[in-house]
Amino acid sequence: MKTKQNQQGFTLIELMIVVAIIGILAAVAIPSYRDYTARAQMSEALSLLSGFKTGLAEYHQSQGSFQNTLKATQFGSTISGKYVGEVKFENIGGDVVELSAKMKKAASGVAKEIAEKKLWMGSYDGGKTWNCNAGGSGIENRHMPSSCRR
Repeated sequence: MKTKQNQQGFTLIELMIVVAIIGILAAVAIPSYRDYTARAQMSEALSLLSGFKTGLAEYHQSQGSFQNTLKATQFGSTISGKYVGEVKFENIGGDVVELSAKMKKAASGVAKEIAEKKLWMGSYDGGKTWNCNAGGSGIENRHMPSSCRR
């Protein structure tokens, strides 16, 4: 009489199906992870720019207008970060002030999709309201912080 032999381990087909499922999940997850990483790095730029909003609004309130000689260093906020190379005041005068944060090079850990590109923030009413955008620097909408998306 034959004895029934129990299966030990997985068949080749079962293992191939598992590998295929893992491959499909990785193909979907990796691009999403890259976009998320770039967006998180751009959030640092937005955070650094936002640090100037209160000081600039108070300056405009007390002085009556923005002077074109204003520099970011006058407001004591951080002007660089882990992913942001520099913050500048770009266009200043009257009720208008525009700030930019330029991302560092990709070699410093910045996502290649946003490396050396600028995020802009501006106020056109003396610091009462603020807008941010990519300013034509080529940053895709999916890499922008959620509050800056078009």
